[in-house]
Amino acid sequence: MFICPLLCRAQQRKNTPTFKQLSNLKSTGYRPKIAEFTLESLVDYKTTSTSETNGNHSTSVESDRLMKLKLAVPLKLKGKTKMGLQFKYYKQQFELDDENLATDADLFNYLNAETFVNTGLRYILKRDLSPTQCLTIVAGAELRSDHTRWSNNSALYFANGSYIKKLSARKSMGFGLHLAQSLGVFSIYPLFIYENKLSDRWTMDLLLPKSATFRYRVNDKTFISGVASLRGWRYNLTNSIPGTDQEFTLRRSDAQFTILYEREIHDWLWFGFETGYNRNLNYVLTNPGDRSRDALTRLSAKDATFLKFSLFIVPPKKLWNKM
Repeated sequence: MFICPLLCRAQQRKNTPTFKQLSNLKSTGYRPKIAEFTLESLVDYKTTSTSETNGNHSTSVESDRLMKLKLAVPLKLKGKTKMGLQFKYYKQQFELDDENLATDADLFNYLNAETFVNTGLRYILKRDLSPTQCLTIVAGAELRSDHTRWSNNSALYFANGSYIKKLSARKSMGFGLHLAQSLGVFSIYPLFIYENKLSDRWTMDLLLPKSATFRYRVNDKTFISGVASLRGWRYNLTNSIPGTDQEFTLRRSDAQFTILYEREIHDWLWFGFETGYNRNLNYVLTNPGDRSRDALTRLSAKDATFLKFSLFIVPPKKLWNKM
């Protein structure tokens, strides 16, 4: 397992790879994603807000839609050093129940009217230190806002590094560190990486504290996975209260428990469908640079059904094997 958005599990070989083969990117069953298009949605959940200054309100979110577009450009895929770039463009929109939405519910009315964008570029470098050890570095910058205006209140700068060691033909383990300056808030936390090929069909992937995945290979063209993950977003709001020029940060984090189905449509084209349960953990509106404990408004979202459809393109097997 590598912390690298360019890499995806698109095909597993039927035979267990030897220890020597594990040092080669192709033998792990991963191929780089050249392009990916995804539609995600949280369906029909109630949201309430509490604020000393703006009062208490509630509404039903009929649709919380997120469109994702990713485009990867491999720069170097041969030798001990591999490099790539990835461009991302996310667009999120909320559709609220207008009939039951109070006219003085400024934040909810703003969410219902605006479109939120997350776009940016990241650089990935993977260096094989030895046949059993590798180092991965990912760094980038993103804009997260309701308007395309770059500032400290709307920008994310991040970098993470990880070291992974192959313990055997079936097991790999590693550690990493994530650093970020996200919309004026600095964060740092450690990463723990572990992959265990439990059998020819079952694999366990851990990227803690972000995700845990149990993957089942039905055949070379079909995978089914159980995924537990922490996910979230953060957006800069440039004018969410009418009559003011003040900016705010809207932040949300969730726990998701899902089932993922992936199927090869063609040698270079794959389809994915994911569904499951979403539970809100934190949802706040703050001044730029403030943390959750200093929230101006606290929101609470009820549990919701999570749906995701995706198409992604990978290099054809013959071309990939020649590289």
